[in-house]
Amino acid sequence: MKKLFLILVFVLSILSCNREDNFSIQEQLLGSWHLDNVSQRKDAAIINLQNGGASFEFSPSQLKISGNTILSSSGVFSYEVKNENYFNSDLNEPKSNILKFNNQKFVIEVAESNNVQILILTNYSDGRIIYRFTK
Repeated sequence: MKKLFLILVFVLSILSCNREDNFSIQEQLLGSWHLDNVSQRKDAAIINLQNGGASFEFSPSQLKISGNTILSSSGVFSYEVKNENYFNSDLNEPKSNILKFNNQKFVIEVAESNNVQILILTNYSDGRIIYRFTK
Protein backbone atom coordinates (compact mmCIF):
# COMPACT_ATOMS: atom_id res chain seq x y z
CA MET A 1 0.00 0.00 0.00
CA LYS A 2 2.87 2.31 0.84
CA LYS A 3 4.47 1.68 -2.59
CA LEU A 4 1.17 2.39 -4.34
CA PHE A 5 0.90 5.69 -2.49
CA LEU A 6 4.46 6.68 -3.46
CA ILE A 7 3.82 5.79 -7.10
CA LEU A 8 0.64 7.89 -7.06
CA VAL A 9 2.49 10.87 -5.56
CA PHE A 10 5.24 10.50 -8.18
CA VAL A 11 2.74 10.41 -11.07
CA LEU A 12 0.84 13.41 -9.74
CA SER A 13 4.06 15.39 -9.35
CA ILE A 14 5.01 14.66 -12.98
CA LEU A 15 1.56 15.71 -14.22
CA SER A 16 1.61 18.92 -12.23
CA CYS A 17 5.08 19.78 -13.56
CA ASN A 18 3.85 19.45 -17.14
CA ARG A 19 1.00 21.86 -16.50
CA GLU A 20 3.37 24.36 -14.87
CA ASP A 21 5.81 24.09 -17.78
CA ASN A 22 3.06 24.93 -20.30
CA PHE A 23 1.94 27.84 -18.17
CA SER A 24 5.49 29.13 -17.72
CA ILE A 25 6.15 29.16 -21.48
CA GLN A 26 3.19 31.50 -21.95
CA GLU A 27 4.44 33.64 -19.07
CA GLN A 28 7.96 33.71 -20.54
CA LEU A 29 6.66 35.00 -23.88
CA LEU A 30 5.13 38.13 -22.35
CA GLY A 31 6.89 41.38 -23.17
CA SER A 32 8.80 42.77 -26.10
CA TRP A 33 11.22 40.63 -28.13
CA HIS A 34 13.60 42.15 -30.68
CA LEU A 35 14.44 40.17 -33.80
CA ASP A 36 18.14 39.37 -34.17
CA ASN A 37 17.85 37.32 -37.34
CA VAL A 38 15.83 34.92 -39.44
CA SER A 39 17.59 31.98 -41.05
CA GLN A 40 16.51 29.05 -43.17
CA ARG A 41 17.91 25.55 -42.99
CA LYS A 42 17.09 23.60 -46.11
CA ASP A 43 18.92 20.98 -48.16
CA ALA A 44 21.94 21.02 -45.80
CA ALA A 45 22.40 24.78 -46.29
CA ILE A 46 21.87 27.65 -43.85
CA ILE A 47 20.76 30.90 -45.43
CA ASN A 48 20.43 34.20 -43.56
CA LEU A 49 17.08 35.69 -44.60
CA GLN A 50 16.84 38.78 -42.40
CA ASN A 51 18.78 40.68 -39.74
CA GLY A 52 16.73 42.67 -37.24
CA GLY A 53 14.04 45.07 -38.36
CA ALA A 54 11.13 43.71 -36.34
CA SER A 55 9.87 43.16 -32.81
CA PHE A 56 7.18 40.93 -31.35
CA GLU A 57 5.32 42.19 -28.29
CA PHE A 58 3.26 39.60 -26.43
CA SER A 59 0.45 40.60 -24.09
CA PRO A 60 -1.71 37.94 -22.42
CA SER A 61 -4.13 37.92 -25.37
CA GLN A 62 -2.46 39.60 -28.34
CA LEU A 63 0.74 39.64 -30.36
CA LYS A 64 1.80 42.96 -31.86
CA ILE A 65 4.36 42.70 -34.66
CA SER A 66 6.24 45.87 -35.56
CA GLY A 67 8.16 45.54 -38.81
CA ASN A 68 7.73 42.89 -41.47
CA THR A 69 9.39 39.48 -41.38
CA ILE A 70 9.67 36.66 -43.91
CA LEU A 71 6.46 34.96 -42.71
CA SER A 72 4.55 37.79 -41.02
CA SER A 73 3.63 41.40 -41.69
CA SER A 74 3.20 44.12 -39.10
CA GLY A 75 -0.07 44.01 -37.22
CA VAL A 76 -1.89 42.90 -34.12
CA PHE A 77 -2.94 39.26 -33.90
CA SER A 78 -4.62 37.02 -31.37
CA TYR A 79 -2.45 34.02 -30.57
CA GLU A 80 -2.46 30.77 -28.65
CA VAL A 81 0.17 28.53 -27.13
CA LYS A 82 -0.46 24.79 -27.15
CA ASN A 83 1.52 21.72 -26.22
CA GLU A 84 1.04 19.40 -29.19
CA ASN A 85 2.75 17.67 -32.09
CA TYR A 86 3.79 20.29 -34.68
CA PHE A 87 2.87 18.28 -37.76
CA ASN A 88 -0.27 16.51 -36.52
CA SER A 89 -2.06 17.78 -33.41
CA ASP A 90 -3.93 14.46 -33.12
CA LEU A 91 -0.69 12.59 -32.37
CA ASN A 92 0.22 12.12 -28.74
CA GLU A 93 4.01 12.17 -29.11
CA PRO A 94 6.36 13.96 -29.49
CA LYS A 95 4.88 17.21 -28.24
CA SER A 96 6.33 20.71 -28.32
CA ASN A 97 5.18 24.12 -27.20
CA ILE A 98 3.55 25.59 -30.29
CA LEU A 99 2.74 29.26 -30.98
CA LYS A 100 -0.16 29.79 -33.39
CA PHE A 101 -1.17 33.12 -34.94
CA ASN A 102 -2.32 34.44 -38.33
CA ASN A 103 -2.45 30.92 -39.86
CA GLN A 104 1.21 30.35 -38.91
CA LYS A 105 2.67 28.04 -36.29
CA PHE A 106 6.06 27.87 -34.66
CA VAL A 107 7.84 25.62 -32.18
CA ILE A 108 8.77 27.76 -29.15
CA GLU A 109 12.08 27.56 -27.33
CA VAL A 110 13.03 30.00 -24.55
CA ALA A 111 16.50 30.11 -23.02
CA GLU A 112 18.86 32.42 -21.21
CA SER A 113 22.52 33.08 -22.01
CA ASN A 114 24.74 35.60 -20.20
CA ASN A 115 21.67 37.16 -18.53
CA VAL A 116 20.00 37.69 -21.92
CA GLN A 117 16.69 36.00 -22.64
CA ILE A 118 16.52 34.29 -26.03
CA LEU A 119 13.41 33.26 -27.93
CA ILE A 120 13.65 30.85 -30.86
CA LEU A 121 10.58 30.35 -33.07
CA THR A 122 10.88 27.61 -35.68
CA ASN A 123 8.49 27.18 -38.60
CA TYR A 124 8.67 24.14 -40.89
CA SER A 125 6.84 25.59 -43.91
CA ASP A 126 9.90 25.52 -46.19
CA GLY A 127 12.71 23.60 -44.58
CA ARG A 128 13.22 25.16 -41.16
CA ILE A 129 12.74 28.91 -40.85
CA ILE A 130 14.22 30.01 -37.54
CA TYR A 131 13.47 33.34 -35.86
CA ARG A 132 15.93 34.35 -33.11
CA PHE A 133 14.87 37.10 -30.69
CA THR A 134 16.38 38.67 -27.58
CA LYS A 135 14.68 40.51 -24.75
